[in-house]
Amino acid sequence: MTKLEDRIREELEKTEKSEKTEKIEKNEKTEKSSPKKKKKKKGKAKAVEMQVIPEVEIPETPGEADEVPEPVDEVPEETPEPFVYKPRLVVKNLTKSMANQVILDDLSFDLAEGRVLGLMGPNGAGKSTLLRILAGLFHPTKGTVTVNGEPVGLKTKGMVSYFPEGGLVGFGESVSSARAFFVKFFPDFDKDRFDELVDRFQIPEKRVGHLSIGYRVRLSMALCLSREADLYLLDEPLGNLDPLVRDDIIDLLVESVGGQASFIITSQRVRDIESIFDEVIFLDKGKIVKQGPAEVLRMEEGLSMDDLYKEIYR
Repeated sequence: MTKLEDRIREELEKTEKSEKTEKIEKNEKTEKSSPKKKKKKKGKAKAVEMQVIPEVEIPETPGEADEVPEPVDEVPEETPEPFVYKPRLVVKNLTKSMANQVILDDLSFDLAEGRVLGLMGPNGAGKSTLLRILAGLFHPTKGTVTVNGEPVGLKTKGMVSYFPEGGLVGFGESVSSARAFFVKFFPDFDKDRFDELVDRFQIPEKRVGHLSIGYRVRLSMALCLSREADLYLLDEPLGNLDPLVRDDIIDLLVESVGGQASFIITSQRVRDIESIFDEVIFLDKGKIVKQGPAEVLRMEEGLSMDDLYKEIYR
């Protein structure tokens, strides 16, 4: 070979070597760069995944997120029933004449359920006559009287419990016979209540004629107030009693009022009993001279019922 050929071969070998070297270097670079690119791609994917964060409502107070509010049914508002005034007792234009004498002159008033009416006036004012008419013992000359909407008569006798002045029982009766009479004729008579009052007042088992005035009044009040009536008519229940008996009767009255039953109580001992009056009527010679709610009259007149009584009848 000539020198020229040797030089050409050498140049070709060099070129092959350089090409091989470049390929090797290129492959090495590609191998080195390929994993890095994969890592970058993975890194980008992770970055994207981290940015997608589900929205969670954070409760304002601890434990609020755990509580699921229950559906509330809307309840329609109830319309209150209109108040209807239904009086227990209604007296209209009541007149009572006896032996050509006017005892009651054109009386009109009413009494609501659960109210206590104090009926006041001097002797001869007509208080006892009025209670006897309300109890169905006397008939009015004119006018009307109704109890629970019923005209006074047989139907109302079962609604009304009456205590006449001086007491209920006859002198020949005993405590047990009086009890038996009330059990037989009054279905609303509470035997247990009566026995409790007899024991409380220590009323001895005797004929009424052998009892003192105080025990007779206690017995009569026990009989009267042991009935479950709608209207109680008490004519001078305090009477001329000694202080101990009077205190017993006042305590019994205070216990008895305040329910659904209505009361009419006549008394000349106004100071002892005026605290339980809701309404008052002052009678004079069969006419109403003043009436109204007790508290209103106290405020208007600036007087107690006892002082007002004295002012009217002085």
